[in-house]
Amino acid sequence: MRTGPFGSVLHASDYVQDGVPIITTEHFKNGSLPLIKDGMPQVSKMDYLIALLFSFFN
Repeated sequence: MRTGPFGSVLHASDYVQDGVPIITTEHFKNGSLPLIKDGMPQVSKMDYLIALLFSFFN
């Protein structure tokens, strides 16, 4: 989980129906995370791995 300008680097074509949920600070408004990822923005597992590697080396 990271904070950042996700909206500026992700485009509609980056989102998938079944992938890794993008958790933002908005999800903490109720004090807990949603248990079901339906309705949450999601990216592919490959996009997630690329972002994880990028953040690890920067």
